[in-house]
Amino acid sequence: LPAPAKGIQKEGKVVVDIMVDKDGNVVSAKVGKGTDTGEYALQQAAIAAAYKAKFNPADKPQMGKITYYFKLK
Repeated sequence: LPAPAKGIQKEGKVVVDIMVDKDGNVVSAKVGKGTDTGEYALQQAAIAAAYKAKFNPADKPQMGKITYYFKLK
């Protein structure tokens, strides 16, 4: 999976609910349940990374979740 943008000086967990079309492309991504931060920059970085993900083709569209953990170093 693609990593989210670096350089955001915040911590938190962002769960992204995704819809993947039958070709394996993410066609919908939104912040989902389980996210523990209201930090807009983290949420947008996670959504942008989710849209870059590519999955194996399937017979029909699929729904799923991607969880991103942001930690300061």
